[in-house]
Amino acid sequence: MTADIRPAARWLALATCLALAACGTQPTSRTPQPAPTPESGADRGLTPLPGSDKSPLADLFAPAMAALDRGDWLSAQLALPKAADGAPPDAEFEAWTALIAARTAYLRGDLEGLEEALGAAAWPTASRDLRRQRLALERRQALLNRDHLASARLADRALTLYPTEDPAHSALARALWRDLHFLDDEALAAAARNASPSFRGWLARLEVTRGERAEADWQRRYPDHPAAAIPLPAATAAPPRHIALLLPLSGRLAAAASAVRNGFLAAHFAEGSERPALSIIDTTRFPGAAAAYEAAVAEGAELVVGPLTKTAVAEVLAQPQLPVPVLALNHGSELTSEAGLQFALAPEDEAREIARRALGAGHRRALLLRPAGQWGDKVAAALGEAFTAGGGTIAASASFASRESHSDAIERALQLDQSAARGAAVRRLLDRATVLAGRRRQDLDVVFMLAPATETAKSLKPLIAYHYAGDLPAYATSAANSAEVTSGDRDLSGLQLVELPWFLGERADLRAAIADAGLRGAGLSRLQALGADAQQLALRYGELAPGGPLVLHGATGKLTVNSRGEIERGLPLATFGRGGLRSD
Repeated sequence: MTADIRPAARWLALATCLALAACGTQPTSRTPQPAPTPESGADRGLTPLPGSDKSPLADLFAPAMAALDRGDWLSAQLALPKAADGAPPDAEFEAWTALIAARTAYLRGDLEGLEEALGAAAWPTASRDLRRQRLALERRQALLNRDHLASARLADRALTLYPTEDPAHSALARALWRDLHFLDDEALAAAARNASPSFRGWLARLEVTRGERAEADWQRRYPDHPAAAIPLPAATAAPPRHIALLLPLSGRLAAAASAVRNGFLAAHFAEGSERPALSIIDTTRFPGAAAAYEAAVAEGAELVVGPLTKTAVAEVLAQPQLPVPVLALNHGSELTSEAGLQFALAPEDEAREIARRALGAGHRRALLLRPAGQWGDKVAAALGEAFTAGGGTIAASASFASRESHSDAIERALQLDQSAARGAAVRRLLDRATVLAGRRRQDLDVVFMLAPATETAKSLKPLIAYHYAGDLPAYATSAANSAEVTSGDRDLSGLQLVELPWFLGERADLRAAIADAGLRGAGLSRLQALGADAQQLALRYGELAPGGPLVLHGATGKLTVNSRGEIERGLPLATFGRGGLRSD
């Protein structure tokens, strides 16, 4: 019986179409980007082990896969006919061509092509090696979109493809467990309604950790479940009985410090009667931050929150011994997990977040607009690193030193000056006045607008449209909303940015309490949110293990602790519209 070669031919045709389409839309001289790297250690559990359940066609497709590993999807397409010449037209071959098409679509940002390739009919019968790679790619896309429920479900399916003794199995189980902690109660309830038996076991395990289900009952209902290998946390650590808050409450930083204090106090008193003792120490009344820390220890503090400035944090952390742990409110220097944690509203975190969000939306070639200076340097570096790591390219970049230079910077980055020169040449050739519309470069699909303030954003966004790039989606950090715009603003319409949940309805009770006390503080709401989350982190300090699964759903984002002892913030995406800022 002759095998049906139509499915394989269809995927080869799709891959060829992708290559041909690209030749008309992107420069063929594009420098290959490195293969997308996992967003976090969670993805490492999806990497196929060398020689493990190896596909019989792996060697045949090796050149194409090697090209994709380099980010060179065009060379991968050119390698496909060579692979097809010697391959039997069976389901495994169709799965391989679908994988090549899926990875190519991912690198090009073709979400429709990615979805079509991932839905190929051959996947259920493909080798384990291929199915692992398919789920890894699908899960990477889910994580870029912050879809932790989809990521957890994919991880649950992938676990069946690894033996339990495989280190990749345990890494994947830990990643799934961490994904579940990102979900709020509403999402967990929705997930339970249509969960597979295996996934339901994971959700029930989470109920055990929350005290909503007995461990013995879980063991009886889910024997031999992979979640059994996840160690349950020890008895919930008691919150510190005495917290000291170190802030520069006098001098030039008094307003900022007072905003942090007010947010901390609002959250502190919202705890009711069961709250720890609190000492508030003005660091400016001591010779240095280290002396203020020693005073907090002498008062009996079991946890020190602060200080606030980078210099003060570095001074405290430079002490040879820290008898009481520190939750620093800025990034100072390297910090060991034994000494404490660092928590800050770092713009670099937000830059990485918008890079991932843009990648998740299928954008791969970016125009980067950034201010000159130290702030622009560090934020642009963080964004560029995250975007290129995910397979994107900063195709054009422009920096500006003042509002007056915004237009010229955008014009040069979009190569409109070259378009104007070509128009002038045409008019000279024709020897008559001819109206020629400007034409910007066509290889861009997204704009990263690193505006340090709302006024800058309101200047840049209309200029992007004026210079023929208004059709490109534009992303910004929360700095673009530094003025805390609450109503519609036509200049910002359509701008997407990551924003603190504090401005999107979270912890409205605390905001109301601060306002009722007359402590609002114009333009300082972000620092109030920082203070509120610092209080919540302080109460759960004993549960905040570096790299652990705990996720705190806070006013400044979804907070996790990385392996370096830094609090990372996952932020929601929002868009400016006629009615103001709305959550996506």
